[in-house]
Amino acid sequence: MRIICFVCCALFFVSCSARQAITLQAGGAGTARLSVQLHPVFMAYYADLASGFSSDFDSSRPRFFNPAAIREALAKNGALKIVSLDSPSPGSLELEVRIQDISLAIRNQNPAARSVLSRTQNGERETLRIYLDKNNFASLLALVPEADSPAAKMLLPPPGSSVTEDEYIEHLAWALEDYAKGEDIKNIVRSAVVELSVKTPGKIISQTGGTVRGESEVVFKLPVTRLFTLTSPVQYSVSY
Repeated sequence: MRIICFVCCALFFVSCSARQAITLQAGGAGTARLSVQLHPVFMAYYADLASGFSSDFDSSRPRFFNPAAIREALAKNGALKIVSLDSPSPGSLELEVRIQDISLAIRNQNPAARSVLSRTQNGERETLRIYLDKNNFASLLALVPEADSPAAKMLLPPPGSSVTEDEYIEHLAWALEDYAKGEDIKNIVRSAVVELSVKTPGKIISQTGGTVRGESEVVFKLPVTRLFTLTSPVQYSVSY
């Protein structure tokens, strides 16, 4: 589903927090909301990098998100409709889409990325599963043009590398330490988290890998540094 792709669009900016809420109705329709906030330390670092790599980057008026490009890419998935899309400040992105059918949205996705999210139905019971490994995450990231930029490559682990999460944190801390202004840079890097909240149309029967809130909401959280290293697959699910 391309909404997952645009979590990745936010995530190549490594020092960020991204929150996504999916509200489902019976049969797989629903809405998805994405909120991303970049950390000031990262924005300062990336602005310096981008100024050196791109003549189009204006450091006096930095733009970290491209709403027009995001809108164009989302429009290719006929099972999604944009409700709102805005970058109210240079370091933030707000997006809401209406989902016609989450299963159809997944089938419309790049085939290599379809394994990330799946929905199955057995009688009245529905199950939503999320599966991430190095291969399907790389296929998602490949859909984001900015992730191939020289500046982004300086922050991302080399393709096919076996860098551990701790090694990646050390690398980012080394790269960003001059911009921390007295803050603990490792804590800043570790605080970058992807949070996915799924609100189900019925009472939750079971879930794996998340935290249940009330009877019909489960929250999954994953540190960004773990997402970019994925030494072992990540699997989440919720049945309702």
